[in-house]
Amino acid sequence: MEAIKPKSLEEVLEYKSKYKGDTKIIAGGTDLIIKIRKGEENPKALIDISSLNELKGIRETLEYIEIGPATTFTEICECILLNKNLKGLKDAARSVGSPQIRNRGTVGGNICNASPAADTVPPLLALDSILVIEGKGKKEKFILRIF
Repeated sequence: MEAIKPKSLEEVLEYKSKYKGDTKIIAGGTDLIIKIRKGEENPKALIDISSLNELKGIRETLEYIEIGPATTFTEICECILLNKNLKGLKDAARSVGSPQIRNRGTVGGNICNASPAADTVPPLLALDSILVIEGKGKKEKFILRIF
């Protein structure tokens, strides 16, 4: 397995294309590393996005609060910007595992891993969150809503 640490989102998408999807994205790796060690996952390449600033952090725009997929649960817990209207999301992030897991685990991994313990998914659904999924040459927005 090749370990890759790209310098941009564009480079991530190029590696995914190069390996024809036989890759896994890693930021925190709290669940993925366990699956690799157990032999449940064996990608050709592991693409580490943990240092890509464009995928990290919490930003307020005119319309939204954007949370990057490589943002850790600890960063969500400590973000003052979320205090007023997103307390439920902060509480959910605070309930994730131990401090070690919250320091490494990311909101993107929590969503994409489809774990029954995906603590941040219910508040994100309740908030009518918009999930942006990007691939080489295209970007799609999916509105998550509960009806």
